[in-house]
Amino acid sequence: MGFTIKVLSNDLGRLSKELRPKASAIVKKTAFEIEASAKQRAAVDTGAMRSSITTTMDGDLSATVSVGAEYGPYQEYGTAFQPGTPFMTPAAEAARAPYAAAMRKILE
Repeated sequence: MGFTIKVLSNDLGRLSKELRPKASAIVKKTAFEIEASAKQRAAVDTGAMRSSITTTMDGDLSATVSVGAEYGPYQEYGTAFQPGTPFMTPAAEAARAPYAAAMRKILE
């Protein structure tokens, strides 16, 4: 059972050919920053969960950062018996403002 956070923006497909490569670079950079941050924040016992966090470029304007360890969602959100120790959501949230600022900058 995998766990995925997708970052999507419907307006990116309308960017001009000149801006698309710049936007693509920002999407890629942000996705890998989220991956690195999630790995730093992830709880470590054996390191299996941390090493299962990966980034996949789904296209030039779309990326997926996911955790392959089946217990990733339980670590993120908790269970009936223990609270979660979020690592994916805080990583994505930390990247939100810099991502938006970088996109605004190329549109100016």
